[in-house]
Amino acid sequence: MSQPISDEPPVLARPADAANVTGATVTWYPKPSWIRYSSTENDPAAFGGATADPKTNFSACPEPSDSDQGPLHYSFQYPFASGWYHDPTGTAGIYFGGGVRFHYPSHGIDLDAKEPEIEINGASSRAIFRFDGRASTLPGNKRAVLVDLNTAAAPPARSGNTITYTRIPATLPQGGATSVFGGFYGAGDPFGCISVSFTYAGP
Repeated sequence: MSQPISDEPPVLARPADAANVTGATVTWYPKPSWIRYSSTENDPAAFGGATADPKTNFSACPEPSDSDQGPLHYSFQYPFASGWYHDPTGTAGIYFGGGVRFHYPSHGIDLDAKEPEIEINGASSRAIFRFDGRASTLPGNKRAVLVDLNTAAAPPARSGNTITYTRIPATLPQGGATSVFGGFYGAGDPFGCISVSFTYAGP
């Protein structure tokens, strides 16, 4: 986690006939054991318009070994910034602002996970975050793929021009050495889930 990010991922190309996304919400449910570990000395702190959901005893995206550790912030929401949706292919790029700080000083962790980008792109769907930090956590204020998203395991619900994905399972990307969390977990390891809902312009 302390190494600078060397390569930023490309932005998903927007088709010429894509529609603008007019509003969206995203909820990030990180790996529960990461929340329990990183919250040992400080609660995660949301900033820039992001919010921490109320404390609960369990995550909505639990791990098999989960046990009640007392109430913690297990999920976070980020404010909508912009986005697009291409109905013929079902692809989307949705962008958010704000961030969440994870601060565990005695273990050298001081990490900001901010400005999520949710790419809906079939089997290549993923979430990209911008990461920055302090002390011995120095990703360099750069973008990196946080997780791959298994949208096939969480098919969307549709109501008019609103599309909702509920708790898409997330795993750390292959090539885990370049992942911000690669020093803690292996490529392909489950890392919570993400819910996203968006409304696009059009008839």
